[in-house]
Amino acid sequence: MRSQSRGTAAKSRYSLAAATALLALTSLAAKVLGAVYRVPLTNLLGAEGMGLYQTFFPVYALFVTLTSGAIPAVVSRYVAASDASGRDSSAVYLAARRLSLGMAAAGVALFAAAAFPVAKLQSIADQAIGYAILVPAVAAVAMSSLYRGWFLARGNASVCAILQTAEQAVKLAVGLTLVFALSRLGTRAAVFGALAAVTISEFSGWAVAKIRWNKEDIKIGACVDKRLAREMFAAMLPMLASALVMPIVTFVDSFAIVRLLGAYGLEQAAARQQYGLLTGAVGTLVNLPVVVSLSVAVAVLPKLTAEFVTGGNDAAHAKTTSTMTACLALALPCSIAFAMFAPEILSALYPTLTAQELGIAAMLLRAQAANVTLISLMQILCSALQATGKGGSVMRYMLLAGACRVVVQAALMPRIGVIAAPIAQCSMYALATALAALRYREQAGAPSIARNMVVKIALACVIMVVAEIAVTTAPIPPWPKLVAAAAVGAAAYGGTLFLPKLAKRRSRTEDGNAKGQGELRS
Repeated sequence: MRSQSRGTAAKSRYSLAAATALLALTSLAAKVLGAVYRVPLTNLLGAEGMGLYQTFFPVYALFVTLTSGAIPAVVSRYVAASDASGRDSSAVYLAARRLSLGMAAAGVALFAAAAFPVAKLQSIADQAIGYAILVPAVAAVAMSSLYRGWFLARGNASVCAILQTAEQAVKLAVGLTLVFALSRLGTRAAVFGALAAVTISEFSGWAVAKIRWNKEDIKIGACVDKRLAREMFAAMLPMLASALVMPIVTFVDSFAIVRLLGAYGLEQAAARQQYGLLTGAVGTLVNLPVVVSLSVAVAVLPKLTAEFVTGGNDAAHAKTTSTMTACLALALPCSIAFAMFAPEILSALYPTLTAQELGIAAMLLRAQAANVTLISLMQILCSALQATGKGGSVMRYMLLAGACRVVVQAALMPRIGVIAAPIAQCSMYALATALAALRYREQAGAPSIARNMVVKIALACVIMVVAEIAVTTAPIPPWPKLVAAAAVGAAAYGGTLFLPKLAKRRSRTEDGNAKGQGELRS
């Protein structure tokens, strides 16, 4: 019986690791596609055009989060709990479908009604048609989120991976085609083409999800459990509130930063240019490794929920700790690389930036480097708290941290300029991470990461930096230099972390084989 339980636990750990690794790798691939799209998009639109594009995007992200930000999490949580307790999960699907349809309808109506007033608030009232282009995408995201939550709960991470990759691939192909074709009509027309690509890509993701769902052999009844729908809606509210904090803060930034930079002494065109560098060129790079931690947090949520439902608190705590260690091992070297090699990375990716724009972007990227690690740890801790039913705590911490960011940014930006934005972001994520860690410690014990592993990660980072510096001093062009530095640094980092462990395992295997041969001879 004990060996059977060990086998089940090992299988569970393997399935979690496999699902997490698949989702993380494909999310990284999808994000790479997004970065590949953003790089030529920035080069085609320029800093000012990218600033205009980023003025539309935070408002769209706000309404997408409002309508669908909590749906995957609540669906995956309820389906996982239903499966763990042996109940029929089709009732969860019916309740979630009604919830998704209602949220999609409300989101589309609100977005359409708010488009012109928001554009006027952002001083782009003559370009409010950009919001009209994005309105249908809100409904598509809400409906596809239902299927994402279901497939995540069932451990079918490959479907979510396909959805992410398909959306980014469509956006890349359609977006660059439309932007290039419309750029001859001016920057405004090119930006509208990029926005149209967003809507088309979201509908492609919904279509792929719907086609895949139709292949599921699940009997769905006709009656919706209204009590369950109300219960899911109530559970969704704290998740939604915490998920809305960042989009709301980003929405405030979309009109506040330009005005605060005006108070600093910049003209509107220069202020929008710096806003474009902050949210476009630099934000794209920071989000590249962060999306992996977000994917890990989403993948681990149904597993943690199932453990807590069945009383496996120790196993859930072990999963949280090991996941935090893995995220730290990924995020910390990225933070160091951004801080050390910001000019080289930016000059290789954005050759159309002027020397002045490159200097500003490098300063912003260095200031935001720590956010990669802070966000990664925060995502895992918040996911663990939601799994234990403490979503209300996550909501309060995110609200407090978001308020801290707004206050710090408003106080500093008129005095020190755009560098106040990453300073405010670091203060926000540091506060949210600390509060979530304290709450999780009260709930399930200290989320400790083994000291020897932290030492190994730090040592590997030092060796990685030395190897990358050696490559970057070579007299070769920027792109080959960047690729070579990344490859050498990754090899040095991975070798330092994993080769001793593999050698030790091999030594144990050889000792075991030798011992077995000795016993056979005797």
